[in-house]
Amino acid sequence: MTNQLFGRLKTVSPRITRSRKMVRFLSLLCAFAGMTLSLTCPTAVHAVPFTWSGTGNLWSAKENWTPEGVPRMAGDSATITTGGANGVTLDIDPTLDSFTMNSAAKSLSITGRTITVNGPSTIDAGLVLLNSSTWTGTGKVGLSDKAVLVATGSSSIPNMQDVAGRLTVTGSQPDKRQHKPRYRRHPDLEHRRSR
Repeated sequence: MTNQLFGRLKTVSPRITRSRKMVRFLSLLCAFAGMTLSLTCPTAVHAVPFTWSGTGNLWSAKENWTPEGVPRMAGDSATITTGGANGVTLDIDPTLDSFTMNSAAKSLSITGRTITVNGPSTIDAGLVLLNSSTWTGTGKVGLSDKAVLVATGSSSIPNMQDVAGRLTVTGSQPDKRQHKPRYRRHPDLEHRRSR
């Protein structure tokens, strides 16, 4: 009986060996494919809180922010505080989760750009200059009593709230959506005009 059992194991053994080799081969192939995909596919990008610290003035220069990088995408937050150069120029169209400016010595200049903030925008101190630009998003824009916001040209800030500072708005283009009221002419006026 042992010979019969041992004989059966010999006949099954090559099949088991082949299937084990196949499983090992497929496992290595999957591991190699996974490793290749992880090297070629972009990894997930995590949101970062950025603080202005640079000596330059361009928002898009990664060396002007700590940590090094540029606040530009959903999830990022930007804070302009006492460090770095005083004048900041927004030269991209970022989408942020929050924005804070809290240094009286700083200014943020935005010309022909759109800044989207889907969380709070807090301007506690400093000067923000919007020239034909848009400050938009789902978040509210708050202006404290130590801050100044000047909007010129065709600028818009649809979610302005809590204005305690100085807000100056000047327009260089008339609103084309306005229409003149229509008056019906009174018959007596027509008669007087014709005389």
